[in-house]
Parts: sequence; structure tokens; C-alpha cells
Amino acid sequence: MAKSIFKTKMKNSCVKNISKIAVDAVLTIQRQKEISDINLIEILQMEDQNDSESRFIRGIVLDHGARHPDMPKILHNVFILVCNISLEYEKSEINSNFISNSSEKQEKLSSKERDIIDKKINKIIQLKRLVCKGGNKSFLIVNQKGIDNISLDLLCREGILGLRRAKKKNMERISILCNAVPVNSSDDIDSTILGFAGIVYEKTVGEEKFTFIENVSNPFSGTILVKGNNAFLRKNTEDIIRDGIKSIKLCFEDEGYLIGGGKTELKGSKHLSSYAKKIYGGKKFGVLALSKSLLVIPETLRENEGKNFLKNTKIEITGKKEILSKNEGIFSPNKKTIFDCFSSKKQIFNSVCSIATQILQIDEILLGKGLGK
Repeated sequence: MAKSIFKTKMKNSCVKNISKIAVDAVLTIQRQKEISDINLIEILQMEDQNDSESRFIRGIVLDHGARHPDMPKILHNVFILVCNISLEYEKSEINSNFISNSSEKQEKLSSKERDIIDKKINKIIQLKRLVCKGGNKSFLIVNQKGIDNISLDLLCREGILGLRRAKKKNMERISILCNAVPVNSSDDIDSTILGFAGIVYEKTVGEEKFTFIENVSNPFSGTILVKGNNAFLRKNTEDIIRDGIKSIKLCFEDEGYLIGGGKTELKGSKHLSSYAKKIYGGKKFGVLALSKSLLVIPETLRENEGKNFLKNTKIEITGKKEILSKNEGIFSPNKKTIFDCFSSKKQIFNSVCSIATQILQIDEILLGKGLGK
């Protein structure tokens, strides 16, 4: 089903990989007796020469890395602290000035500010030492606010990876994926609020840094990495994947699919033709017109396939076989099966009937106006 969706939108060399990515993404967010939310799947673009290396990660990818060159690049068995705590000097929210009559008082004020930040950093370091006793364990801080250079250096000495100014949506996703509890104050920091991930590593692509958090403890979300050598192709691939995920999600909800390639329309036309023989009056002509209009789709598909198509060629329905011309083209038995999404097809037919009804109503209004004259 996924291959049928993507084959008409991208080159064949990428269809297999993209189809697998989309199916894995939908299966990841699928839960029993719950409506799946495709917003849990994030699509992130990454510049790369090979567009076939796009992949799905059961975790999260942050579009920034550590701001200290000596911080670890890869961590295993990682405890994660998600916080919104200022670890830097802050300016006042209003315009204000501190005027001191001596340099000693100014230095004393600066040292007090530094002490407040150092207390927060020391509390984090003590927590890291507590939970990382023995074994191959590591520690990661994801902070929504800033971390100054002195604080980064202190964290680096303890082997802690610190990420600052993270986006709010990434903070929320990390909390869900890693079972972490976000905190807004250093007083709430303890071992019960920490999340966990199997591996965290940093990767540099060109001038940009990315941080990968994988093997998470609650893998009900994920990130799709879309790779390509230019922004236009990456954006196009992202739109195709997003639309494809919606269609695949509908197939899971429908618990089935339709045979595509025009076969659904042929079966519908055959059924309407049989039904028209049982009714009389003006309704019969409407049913026959609808039956004939359904055949436009398979005829158009055959023409797009590149076969010799004549306008006076008609599709004939004989018994259990649907033939066009000499039993060639999209209805040939040696062709691969094509699938359609049930919900999408149902919505198309509902929309077509609604639009046709509105057009006929407009014609009746115009006709009535003419008769009045």
C-alpha cells in the first residue's frame, strides 16, 4: 500500500526506503483503542548528497549541539535532566541601573550573582555523581534557557553534556519519550525527575550540529530525517512523506484497502449498470450517466500509461473480466497490483456527488429565471 502511494510522487530508487520509513513511523505512534496523532512524528531536513539515506529514528533529533568544544560527543546509558532554569547572568526585565560608590561593592555584587549560579550548577553535578555511580552511565542536561561559558566549563569537567536554549516543542517531546519531568526551579531537582535514553550522540553536517537521542524508554514518537543536496528537493520530499503518512494512517483505521488502477470504478460501473435494469423512469438515466462517468477514470489511466488510446474505444464489462481493447494495459493480469485508500476514495465519491448536485441546482435556478420572462 505504501509503495502504491509513493510510486506516483517520486523516483523508483527512493520508493522502497521512503515506504519503509512511513510505515515504521505510523506503527510507532499506533496505540490500541486510541486515535493516532501524526503530529508526534517530526520531519527534520538534513543536507546530504545522497537523498536515499533518509531514515526514521525512534527518538528525537535536536537541530543544535553542545556549545563547549570539549564536551563528550557520544554518551551511553544516559540520564536526562529537562529543565527551564537560568544558568547565566540575567538582565532585569525593566530598564534599571545599579549605581555603586566603590569598586569593592560592585565586585561584591558580581560575586553574589556568580554564587547563585554556582549553587545551581553544583546541585546538578551532585545529582550526576549520585545517579552515575559505577558502570557506564552518563548525564545530559537539556535547558530551555541559557548556560554561560563558566557553567559550561564546570559541566564539561564532570563529563556532562549540556544543551542550552532548546525549543519548547522539543522539551515536550523529550519529556514524553524519555519519561522525564520538566522542572522550573533548582529546588525541584532530584533523581525522580530524570529521564533515560540508551544513547545520545552529536553529529556535524556541514556547519550545522545535530544531537540524536535514541533507544528511549517510551518510544511512541519519532523523527524522520529527510536528506538531499538542495532545499527544494528536501522540502518536496517532506511534503510527500507527510501526505503519505496521513494516507497510511487512514488505512490502519479502515483496517483494509481497495484494489486500485481503475478496478474499483469498473466494479462500481458494472453494479450501477445492473441496478439500472431494475428501475424505471427518469432515475434510470441518472444511474446510467453515473455508471458511464465512472469509466472516465480507467480510460484516463490507460491513456496516461502510454497505450494506444482511441476516443471511440469503450470499456466493456463481460462476466467477471474487465477488458479494454485487447485485454491490455492496466487491467492485464500480469501487472502488479495497485492499492487505493478506502477513506480517500470514499471522500472523493462523496465530494463528486455533492458538487454535481450543486451544479444541477444552479442549472434549475437559471432555467426557472428564464421561464419567468
